[in-house]
Amino acid sequence: MAAGIACKEALAVRNILSDLGFPQNEPTRIGVGNAGAILAGEKPGCNYKGLRHVNCKLHLVRDHVQNNRVKLHKVSGKENHADILTKLLALNKFAQH
Repeated sequence: MAAGIACKEALAVRNILSDLGFPQNEPTRIGVGNAGAILAGEKPGCNYKGLRHVNCKLHLVRDHVQNNRVKLHKVSGKENHADILTKLLALNKFAQH
């Protein structure tokens, strides 16, 4: 679950900014391209069989979402710039990015 890695990175940056005298009062927004990952990260009762292998990262994300340190939001396929690194793109889409 990439949101778990992004959550760790966001918390590290938040801690550095806080140490430098810039406390973060709002949750850090993390863009996620998968609605299922958002649901799993936000809903405490959401335990699917297929999520067993991401349990630790999932609990990390849930904990920080519930404590209002991070907020997950949906990124549509058109706006997801990481897609150019993970998917084949048509020439016109490649030129767009």
